[in-house]
Amino acid sequence: MVETTWTLSLLGATGTAILLAVIVSFLTTPQVTLREVLGELVGTVRSLGMAIVLIAVILMLANIANHSGGSSTMGYALAAVGPVFPLLAPVIGWIGVFLTGSVVNNNTLFGPLQTATAGNIGVDPSLLVAANTAGGTTAKVISPQSIAIAAGAVGLSGREGEITRKAIAPSLGMLVVICVWSLLLSILL
Repeated sequence: MVETTWTLSLLGATGTAILLAVIVSFLTTPQVTLREVLGELVGTVRSLGMAIVLIAVILMLANIANHSGGSSTMGYALAAVGPVFPLLAPVIGWIGVFLTGSVVNNNTLFGPLQTATAGNIGVDPSLLVAANTAGGTTAKVISPQSIAIAAGAVGLSGREGEITRKAIAPSLGMLVVICVWSLLLSILL
């Protein structure tokens, strides 16, 4: 049985700081009308609505997997790979970030799995969680969400495929280096 205490810290949330900045900006900038501020809010919610839903679903699935024992069960199964698993740990992070677009969501999903697997193969759990994170950061440059945002920000909308083709080789190259490094560290430590 897993005991969990849920807390809601509105003051510590990133969104609270952003909301306060908007309110202060609105109150100190007479050129901006309430209608413009509300229009921007509605536009932002519309453009990010699906991303917010996706993040909520991923976090929900991660909590279900962690509290149901799913992560530890997968960790036991992955431990069958044995001492070579640290070579594969970054790949799991790479796949997680490519799919979710978020290193944080990836770690929420696969951090407990990496920890459980580490315990089963006798490797320091922090090494596999770090390998998961490092592998994930190399996928950030080819994550569809990241590329769509970057392309839109610099006026290259519609050229996402071209950007992905140019970014895939460096991403995979960095992933190989991290995989080998993770294996070496698991042997040396």
